[in-house]
Amino acid sequence: MNKIGILLVSATLLLASCSTISGLFSGGDETETDQQAVQETRQPSQQDATRSTARDTSQRVQTASRTQLSSEKSSRQFYQLEQDLDSLKKEMRTMRRYIRNTDSDISPFLLQKELQKVLSMPEVTHEIELVNGTTVRGKIIRETVDELVVQTQIGHLTLNRNLVEDTRRAKPAKAKVVLDGPIEEETHEGKRVYRGHVKNTGLRRADFVRIVFELSNPSARTVATDSAFVDGSTHMFNTSVLSDTSIEPGESASFVCTVFTPPDTKISYYTYEIHWTEE
Repeated sequence: MNKIGILLVSATLLLASCSTISGLFSGGDETETDQQAVQETRQPSQQDATRSTARDTSQRVQTASRTQLSSEKSSRQFYQLEQDLDSLKKEMRTMRRYIRNTDSDISPFLLQKELQKVLSMPEVTHEIELVNGTTVRGKIIRETVDELVVQTQIGHLTLNRNLVEDTRRAKPAKAKVVLDGPIEEETHEGKRVYRGHVKNTGLRRADFVRIVFELSNPSARTVATDSAFVDGSTHMFNTSVLSDTSIEPGESASFVCTVFTPPDTKISYYTYEIHWTEE
C-alpha cells in the first residue's frame, strides 16, 4: 500500500470516529431533551391533578356552604314563621282589647236609646178608613174641607177627602203577648222543664215578659209553681234600668222554665200565664 492509500484510510477512520463521537454527544442531548420533555409532559399532568383536587375541594366547600346556608335559611324561615304567628296572635289580642274598649266607650244600648228618641213612633189617635178598604193609623195634624194631613209612622200623609170613607178615634196601642207554637215538656226526677216561644202580636213593646207555670195533681190542687223571664231584646228604660226581657211588636222570644216538684207527687196537668208590662 502506498502512502496515498494509507492517508485515505486514515481520513476515513478519522471521519467515522468523529461521527461516532458526535452521535454519542448528540444522543446524550436528545436523551436529556426527551427526559426534559417527559418531565414537562408529566409536570402539566401533576398540575392538572393539583388543579382538579383544588377544584374538587372548592366544590365540596361550596356544596357544604350551600348546605349550611340552606339549613340556616330553613331555620331562619321556620323561626320567622313562628315569629309571624306570635305577632299575629299579639295583634289579635290587641284587636280584642280594642273592640272591648270600643264597646265600653260606645254602648249599643245607649246608642239604641238615642235612636229611639230620634225615631220615636208618633202617637196614634185616629184610624182613617179609605174607600178601598185600607185603614190608615196616625194622628190628624191638619184638616180642611178638601184634605186631611195625617202624621204616620212613615211621615206626613195627605189624604183627599173623596178617598176617606170613615174617621174614628183609635184605640190605645197595647202590647199583646201570646204563645207562639207548642210547649215542650221534659219530665225529670223532682222537676219539670218547659220550653217554648211567645210572640208580641200587639202594637206596643212588651217589657219584662214572664211566663208562669202551675202544676196540679189529680184533685186539681196546685202542687208546684214557678216562672221564668223570656230571652228577649235588650232595652234601657228612663230609670237607667237595663233589661233583656222585652219583645217588640211582631217579634218572638224563647223561654225555659224549670218547676221543681215535691217528692212522691203525681202531676196531672199544668197551666200557664203570660205577664208583661208596658212603658
